[in-house]
Amino acid sequence: MNRFIHSILFILIASSSNAGSNKDSAQTAPLSHWAIELMQSPKLKASGQQPIVVAVIDDGFLLSHKSLQNYLFTNEKEIPGNGIDDDNNGFIDDYCGWDVSDNNANVTIPQKEYAKYYHGTFISSLITQLASASYEASGETVIKILPIKALSDNAQATYIKDGYRGIEYAMHMGADIICCAWSGGSPTSDEQQIINKALAKNILIVAAAGNMYQEIVDPPASFNGVYAIAALDTLLQKTQRSNYGMAVDLSLPGQKVRAAYPLADNAWFYGQGTSAATGLATGCAAILKSVKPKARPWEIMEALKNTATPLDSQNRSYSGKLGSGLPNLLTAVDYLLNPDKRSLFFAPERPEGAIYLNKSNSSMEWTIKPEGTYRSVVIIPDQLNKQNAQKTLRISSQDSVYFNGKIEGLKAGISIQGSEASIQVRSHKRKDFPNGLKLNYYVETIDSSRLFCDSKVYLEANEGTLSDNSGNQHYANNSTCSWQLSAPDSKRIQFNFSEFNTEAKVDFVWLFDGDYAQPSNIIAKFSGNDIPPQVSSRTNRVFIWFVTNNEGTDNGWTLEFKGLKE
Repeated sequence: MNRFIHSILFILIASSSNAGSNKDSAQTAPLSHWAIELMQSPKLKASGQQPIVVAVIDDGFLLSHKSLQNYLFTNEKEIPGNGIDDDNNGFIDDYCGWDVSDNNANVTIPQKEYAKYYHGTFISSLITQLASASYEASGETVIKILPIKALSDNAQATYIKDGYRGIEYAMHMGADIICCAWSGGSPTSDEQQIINKALAKNILIVAAAGNMYQEIVDPPASFNGVYAIAALDTLLQKTQRSNYGMAVDLSLPGQKVRAAYPLADNAWFYGQGTSAATGLATGCAAILKSVKPKARPWEIMEALKNTATPLDSQNRSYSGKLGSGLPNLLTAVDYLLNPDKRSLFFAPERPEGAIYLNKSNSSMEWTIKPEGTYRSVVIIPDQLNKQNAQKTLRISSQDSVYFNGKIEGLKAGISIQGSEASIQVRSHKRKDFPNGLKLNYYVETIDSSRLFCDSKVYLEANEGTLSDNSGNQHYANNSTCSWQLSAPDSKRIQFNFSEFNTEAKVDFVWLFDGDYAQPSNIIAKFSGNDIPPQVSSRTNRVFIWFVTNNEGTDNGWTLEFKGLKE
């Protein structure tokens, strides 16, 4: 692992194999259990500009925790506690954040509910720890956390219901970056518009891909322009629960990550999941924004992605589905601050990246060869200006010519079939060479998970039978099969399994009330070789989801359902 010395992994990933996520046992986890090589690397210097404001939209915050107290954003135009909207922004006493769910200025955790409302403190501390580790002086003057509470004090479940309202408040307060370490649900058109408005203001939004095992990215990470983050374990392999897919941008540690816990001002625990990975990714983005405040969101994320360490050699079953890889923070800083050096960061193994064309290039040939098997390599020009658009270019691979003509004809991109592309770029004339042109590329992955299921199946019936569809064969690895069942004449639906054989503890059949796989709607989940007990839904609509991992399969399952009239 020494070759990843500048990787963000070394800041916050546990080296102790027995470090768990149990809150009670991990609260006093010593710092010595953590690798700190990046802390010993050259530190950044604060430029003296206005601090970067990072809005963390979450469940609640212990503002007095040592990892947060000096990093908090304060609205100096507001006088706290006087019951007056001093700055006339429509929010009374919002001196340090806002509770969009309860519509007040209290973003703290409800009394004695720290075990339920721990998440906001957890995520915020990851960002502040990165800032503290990255600057030679205190990072407190460089990055500020704007706490936004998006879960009511009276909530029955911890699902972040009002996250989009939180994004709206963050936008109103001029946040530079928004951290959405949560996912799921079905956003309304109004919520989509909130995202679009935030992106139009050049706010960088980082969001969790989701923890539902499947090859999909959940909203808000699924929105175009929002950056999706997957999670890795301590071996740089995708965590079992992390979502994945071509829409993922980066993958970061999501196992045994040391973070603040709101039991006390000096309490810590080991967090996990795509939430942890998203907090770390947000911290990386904030540090890059701090060293180049005028950088736009795509420039910041491009720096992280085009310098990332590829992960496909450790994740062959997920090749091309974990984004560009694991960020190397200091290398990304170098990339961002030195445009003339960017061609030096090209890595053949990276499944997503960029090729820079300059007259000074010693070679006009690049080999794109990520680990794994792919359908094709797609190449698209980026930021095509009028001057370069009229110049000519010839792109070939092996013995085939894929493009030959004016570059403006390349706008839609080209697709080179296969898992490897040896790209030769030539101009018809030397003077025509498109100096400064950037060609973005990505690989198109092959989805083997659709062997026995292809898309969501919609079924309207009061009774019937469902199965994994594999018949006499074993079901496929990496499957994400789903059924939307509606019993129109019933209030509830009863389920009885007649066969059940899945790989225990890794391949699951999930049942959810409603139309989506979201934690708050779980009825039951089953795995193994024992026939599950009879279960019933709470509504007449049930989402059934079968998800498998990349190792081992079995004969599958069959269930019978029947609508219950009450």
